Amino acid sequence: MEERLLANAEPGAGEVRVQIAQEQHRLEEDHARVPHGRRAAEQGQDHLADHRLHQKQKRGTDKKRDRKNEQHEPVETAHGHPFKSVSRHEACQTIIVNPRRRKWKTQLRPLLLGWRLSYTSIQSFFRHLRSVAMAQRLVLAFLVTAPLVAYARAEPPRKEDAARKAEPVKKPKPDVKQVVQALVKAYEDNKSKDLAPLCSKEFLKHLPPAQFESFFRSFKVKYGNLNGEATAVKDSRLVYVVPAEKQAFFLKITLDGDGLLAGLQLVPAMLENLPAGPLTLADVQERLRQAIEQTMYAQHVPSISLALVKGDKMVWTKAFGYMNLARSVPPDEDTVYMTGSMFKVVVASAVMQLVDEGKLDLDKPVNTYLKGFQIPSAFDKEAPLTMRHLLSHHGGIPNRAQIVNLWSRELPITMDELIHKQMKVSTKPGTKFEYSNLAYTFNAFLVGQLSEMKFARAMQKRIFEPLQMTRTVFDPTPEINENLAIPYTNSSTGKDVLAVPRVRLDVWPAGDVYSTPADMARFLIMHLNEGKYAGKQVLSAKSVAEMATPQFAGKGAKDGQGLGWMINISFKRRVLWHNGAIPGFYAQMAIDPRKKLGVVLFCNKFDTLATALGVAPDVLVDLRDLALELLDRWDTVKTEARR
Repeated sequence: MEERLLANAEPGAGEVRVQIAQEQHRLEEDHARVPHGRRAAEQGQDHLADHRLHQKQKRGTDKKRDRKNEQHEPVETAHGHPFKSVSRHEACQTIIVNPRRRKWKTQLRPLLLGWRLSYTSIQSFFRHLRSVAMAQRLVLAFLVTAPLVAYARAEPPRKEDAARKAEPVKKPKPDVKQVVQALVKAYEDNKSKDLAPLCSKEFLKHLPPAQFESFFRSFKVKYGNLNGEATAVKDSRLVYVVPAEKQAFFLKITLDGDGLLAGLQLVPAMLENLPAGPLTLADVQERLRQAIEQTMYAQHVPSISLALVKGDKMVWTKAFGYMNLARSVPPDEDTVYMTGSMFKVVVASAVMQLVDEGKLDLDKPVNTYLKGFQIPSAFDKEAPLTMRHLLSHHGGIPNRAQIVNLWSRELPITMDELIHKQMKVSTKPGTKFEYSNLAYTFNAFLVGQLSEMKFARAMQKRIFEPLQMTRTVFDPTPEINENLAIPYTNSSTGKDVLAVPRVRLDVWPAGDVYSTPADMARFLIMHLNEGKYAGKQVLSAKSVAEMATPQFAGKGAKDGQGLGWMINISFKRRVLWHNGAIPGFYAQMAIDPRKKLGVVLFCNKFDTLATALGVAPDVLVDLRDLALELLDRWDTVKTEARR
């Protein structure tokens, strides 16, 4: 068959075919010598070589060949099957290119046709890209030139229009009712979503939205859920009365020039609508009685006992409720409670007596007064620890308190052992306020050491005896135990109270003390009268003033931490105060030095866990502020003249 095809081939093509056959034979021999892995990798190169030989054959043929030789005739493959109806010239190309390996017969032709198709497709693709690029240029040119043409044809802007656009768009002022509704909703839901946009920037600096929840939760614990709508007070559009479950309160707001919330007060109803004219003592007593009974009912307090001071006299002492709920035993003016941390002011007064006697300097390193041991501190060179630091809770002393049930067999460690083992400076003195029971235990230790006697005995001689505080003790006697209030705490539901054990503390000078409102009122009289009591100078006037001065505060500061006293501005009144809490007992005392007013309050209920979680209200602080306000309105001269 090969001879027949060669005979019918065109003149001059024989030599080319022979060359092709020889070249193909050489390639196959080379291919056979190549390892299999390399042979597979070079297979594509073999296809390219065959294609080039085919092109060489094509160029060697006569361009003027006879069209008759291109007539289609059936050709058989080496397998004897019809391959395809092709011209003799195409059959010669197909068969002679690879005469020995028949599978190339079916591979070469599709490869060449596919290459031509791919080349044509690539050319078309790039022509398409050029047309797309041209269209993009046209669109870009239009986008650039169109605004310029429109701007050239447009009229120049007017000054009035420019000024109008420059002015910021003002939001409409919120209505007062809208602000009040947002406040009420925030109180009920503990959320600031609707309230925050209605607050001024200055207000949000002092009370960020992140603190709204805790702020309103504390008041909700105190006043309870709302049980009515807020009603505006007559002749005042910024004061609203809000009824609540435990007690009603007044919502006082302040708005800025834009109608935004700039100030907020939630005032208990007991502190509002006070009579403007001078009050008699009976008016003061009646108003306080109503407020105390309401507080006891709303907050489930078994008993509250108080003493009022004006000038150099104790004007009223009274006890309410039950000191023993199980037996329904009412308290009296001599019923004993535990002071808690309120006693720290008494310890500070004893320290200032040592200052008056020249035995102690507030600003001298305290280690110079110690015998047998030194307080370790890494800040001795740059900021040595002083008594001023310790009395104002700026000494960097860590806080601690070991509580032991009174009837357990375990006893707290002694004061001397506690001081020697636990007393150390953890932060630089004078840099920040750190409340510390341990620091005041050390103050008591130093009072005993510099007085050359035990602390309890030193307090008896320095404070209790001169002030006639006969029912103030560190260890209750049998007589005091007979009239000692039983401590209570909230039940799990919060609607009842449960009796709790009395406790002892290792830091006992800082608050593990028993006393009465009348005894503590005598202590207040001394501070309200420049250190005098019953004609005796118990403490110098200079020391009294120093204790009432904010320590480590800015120049001209009116509030902060004094020496023992806490100093606040409450209802436009500068108040020196301290509270005290111990499991089952809570106390408050405060004085207004300028008006010479004082109040002491005790109760026999305190929830330690709820207070730590921030969900227990201060049940005595409102009564404290009310008592000072009523005492201030009590005009002794006019009421005596009226009689």
